[in-house]
Amino acid sequence: MLYAMAVRNLLPEVRTIVTRLIYLADEPARFELRGDELDAAIAEANTYLVAAVQIVRSGRLAPRSEQDAAYDNMRLALPADRESYLRRKASDFRAANQKLGKLWYSSK
Repeated sequence: MLYAMAVRNLLPEVRTIVTRLIYLADEPARFELRGDELDAAIAEANTYLVAAVQIVRSGRLAPRSEQDAAYDNMRLALPADRESYLRRKASDFRAANQKLGKLWYSSK
């Protein structure tokens, strides 16, 4: 999606964008967006990008769920009793990350 946003920004007249992801173990995956579908995808990605910037600028960046712990850059800074800390801060974390929740959990 970021590729499509960059292409649209540099070449606004382009109405179809095709990307290919190359995996060493599999055949290339091809993704094509065009017209209104492309516009809607860019608008949705931009919404999440704006929300993420707002969260970071607010200083309220919160750790994600335990199942994502391997990708949580904040986990090294958490207290020794992680479970107690997360329970106590759960509502604050949900509030801080609310705008990105739909993005993070859309594939689950």
